[in-house]
Amino acid sequence: MQSRVSRSVANATLTSISIVVALVVLEFVVRVFFPIFDPSGYIEFGHLPDGTPIGPFGRVLRQVKNTGDYDVEVRFNAWGFRDDKSLTSATDGDLFVVGDSFAFGWGVEARDRFSDQLQTILNRPVFNIAIAGTDFDGYDRLIRYAQVNGAVVNKLIICVTMENDLHIYDVSRSPGRPASAWTTDLLPMSLWSLKAHIAEHSALFVMMTHAVHKTPWLRQIVERLGLIRPNLEGIGDVLGDADTALASSAHRLLHLVSGRDAIVLIIPSRRLWVGESRQRAEAARLHTKFVNILRNSGLTVADIRERLESTGNPLSYHFANDGHWNKEGHRLAAEFLAGVLQAKGY
Repeated sequence: MQSRVSRSVANATLTSISIVVALVVLEFVVRVFFPIFDPSGYIEFGHLPDGTPIGPFGRVLRQVKNTGDYDVEVRFNAWGFRDDKSLTSATDGDLFVVGDSFAFGWGVEARDRFSDQLQTILNRPVFNIAIAGTDFDGYDRLIRYAQVNGAVVNKLIICVTMENDLHIYDVSRSPGRPASAWTTDLLPMSLWSLKAHIAEHSALFVMMTHAVHKTPWLRQIVERLGLIRPNLEGIGDVLGDADTALASSAHRLLHLVSGRDAIVLIIPSRRLWVGESRQRAEAARLHTKFVNILRNSGLTVADIRERLESTGNPLSYHFANDGHWNKEGHRLAAEFLAGVLQAKGY
């Protein structure tokens, strides 16, 4: 009996070692012969010691969606921003755009972002200091970081992403401290964080996910197993006391733009158009209430919701398998903002 157990253990060990070796060999083969799947050149973000979210200084990376929605070049300047202008060249009359992944231009070429298109329409510099994965606290630190590095940030377009920017803020926190644990360090190893970690480091995994997304029947199986979350099921909602979150977010935003000539661009939640009727109704209530709070506080609010809905298909301005605006969404936003700015005499 003991000998049989020993053989079973030995066989299991040998099988495990063989599988690991095979995976290592396959990983090497994919990296050598299919470099497009190598995630080492894909986009990444981090933060400075004081918590300021930032991109890798002076690097050129790629942003790829395994569903095929986009494959674009992302070029960071010496300050870690996706912008080809020097911060020190900014003057008092120049515009600055700050926000998260929407303003950053997630999935689109830099020239197709609303900030770059707005620069062309207005024929004046528009600096983009947006970084993905942050919120109002992060926007505050990004503005301070730009100023410390020579920028004059007086005219500001601040983007509010209704799906993830609204929550209860601690206004007593020092701007120099991180607002959350957001970092490039490995997160607690839940299934989703493990999957994300593997996706960031394994070319074999990236190639396999491309194959899954390109094969409808296989994708359906993987979705049923819960290993892939359909795009429209990942919409963020305001959690907890939503009205308190609105008030707190508005208060934080007012503090952020204090003393600046600011325009708030509202990026509507897709929940307005997706989900059960009660969910959509609540999203509409929160959207309207937040916009009214800001306007009643004296802020200039550019609410693009009506313009998006005027075509009858607001989701067409988003990627099919990603919640961000596509090229047409950015074009619409640029034209809309240009109208708002020109009405203000810019």
